[in-house]
Amino acid sequence: MVALTEAIAASGDDGDVVDTTFNSSKVNLEVGNSMAGQPSRFFCRFTTVTIPAGATIDDAKLQFICDVTTSDSFAITIRGDDSDNPSAYTNTSAITSATLTTASVAWTPGAKSADATVDSPEIKTVIQEIVDRSGWGSGNAMIIHVIYNGESVSAEAIKFSSQDHG
Repeated sequence: MVALTEAIAASGDDGDVVDTTFNSSKVNLEVGNSMAGQPSRFFCRFTTVTIPAGATIDDAKLQFICDVTTSDSFAITIRGDDSDNPSAYTNTSAITSATLTTASVAWTPGAKSADATVDSPEIKTVIQEIVDRSGWGSGNAMIIHVIYNGESVSAEAIKFSSQDHG
């Protein structure tokens, strides 16, 4: 089995939409329901994913560092951008209108302490769907979305640190 670790390379490769406002240069990525009652979501773009087309994905997860302590617990969904080699997003519409994978993973992160390492649940079905695309090629970019399910009317959110590793 081959192991692959990918990190965010540049500020424009991750970002969020909070209260309909796009931002790809914040120090944290937010998902949840904002104080204004607007659902938020974020994305992570991995620029050179060296997984061969059609490879079998045995294990995949996202790993984040919690930016602030939160006691909120709510449902979010992880999906992928269903395209062969997506460009970096530059506005709200690009994120909210992206065609997403059929495969999705439910996640309820729960309460977290600041600086805690947080692993997502298994997302191999999402990654598998992307690398099984007829136009996928090793070295392509891949975007993963983390989306608030909009289940609450109260303000609740979790913020993860945004750190570029390019």
